[in-house]
Amino acid sequence: MTSLDSALAHVDASTFTLQADGTPLPQTSAPGIITALLRLLDVRPGDRVLEIGTGSGYTTAVLASLVGDSGHVTSIDVNPTLTARARALIDAASVVLVSSDGAYGHPPAAPLRPGHRLGHAHGHPEGLDGPDPPRRPDRHSSQDRSRGLGQSHGRGQRS
Repeated sequence: MTSLDSALAHVDASTFTLQADGTPLPQTSAPGIITALLRLLDVRPGDRVLEIGTGSGYTTAVLASLVGDSGHVTSIDVNPTLTARARALIDAASVVLVSSDGAYGHPPAAPLRPGHRLGHAHGHPEGLDGPDPPRRPDRHSSQDRSRGLGQSHGRGQRS
């Protein structure tokens, strides 16, 4: 069993992906997509990860399991209701949840380097607080802010 398989087994998906009435939370990616993207990202203990688009919090919880106590996950969502929900569900000191527009990254989470990305193509689906936020122009900084992408940083020279 790989560390990803262990992390996926450790996190109860239904806790994150279902609402109190048992219906699926709209801000949840398909489990197969999450698994495939996490395999590509190759997160390991001690890594620092920036996730843009917290959504249900499921991927955030799996990332927390992967980075362990020595790593760090910062997850940003424009929807404060979603970040508050995820905060209530995730019990990991290695996770920081931020309610903000992730288009500009999160400077306190830096340094991060581009190359290993995970996330949504843009914003969040229409849902709890209405439509996607307006697109904003890219700005220069030390972080790669390709809209809706997360980055992993941690083990030497990975490209």
